Amino acid sequence: MTPCRGINNVMNLVYGCLFQIEQAVLLLQGLDEAQYTMAHMHCFGGSIGGHLRHCVEHFECFLAGYEDGKVDYTSRAREKDLETSPTLAGKRLEAIAGRLRSLEKEGYSHTRKITVKGDLKGVPEEEITWQDSSVGRELQFLASHTIHHFALVAIMCQALGVTPAEGFGFAPSTLVHLEKQQQVGSGGA
Repeated sequence: MTPCRGINNVMNLVYGCLFQIEQAVLLLQGLDEAQYTMAHMHCFGGSIGGHLRHCVEHFECFLAGYEDGKVDYTSRAREKDLETSPTLAGKRLEAIAGRLRSLEKEGYSHTRKITVKGDLKGVPEEEITWQDSSVGRELQFLASHTIHHFALVAIMCQALGVTPAEGFGFAPSTLVHLEKQQQVGSGGA
């Protein structure tokens, strides 16, 4: 998949999210249920399933609210089945990918204004206010948020002897930097 050039910028942002989702689907194909649910002491007792559930539910909150202009990340279901079933996670990721691809057909602009609500540690929920944002900003957040969770998932995979796709859990800017470093080290460019 390559970025969309010369069209609505929302699709370039969708592309970034789809890339992360596709990496997760690919990873799930190589994991069994025990690996998916295993708690990892060095990652705060989290599991691959727990991190993927968390990311899936953030995408689902966005998709549930962007049309009405209100995205409430505090309304995550925290669904245990999603945390324990790699098959269910794969199906939900595929559904999210389909909904994201439909953003272009629906004509959403990355500049479309929305409001968002998220968790703030130490602040009672009733005191958390809605904040101004845009469809583009939230797609950017979702991609970045997912990458950072995938970095922890990559550590868990290494502990299990599972090799995720190249670049899994790395920010795009980090991958570009590493590629430049490799070119310098090998006498290229």
